[in-house]
Amino acid sequence: MSKTTIITCCLLLTLAAIVPDLYAWTGKVVGVADGDTVTVLHDRQMVKIRLHGIDTPEKEQAYGNATKKATANLIAGKIVEVE
Repeated sequence: MSKTTIITCCLLLTLAAIVPDLYAWTGKVVGVADGDTVTVLHDRQMVKIRLHGIDTPEKEQAYGNATKKATANLIAGKIVEVE
């Protein structure tokens, strides 16, 4: 590998590590729709967020209310970081 290629790869890896942080923001969880969907207050706007990598039953499905309650118990009213 050439010196230029190595430097370019290092710069790209550094940029890849930094970019997700540029899009992160914090807000307060003000609502829980179901086990995998919450509402976060950010800059005086309510933003509906689907939790990545989590799939829970909808409210009308079996255990739907239990998953909503579990999610609410964990994060309702808390400050979270959204990426």
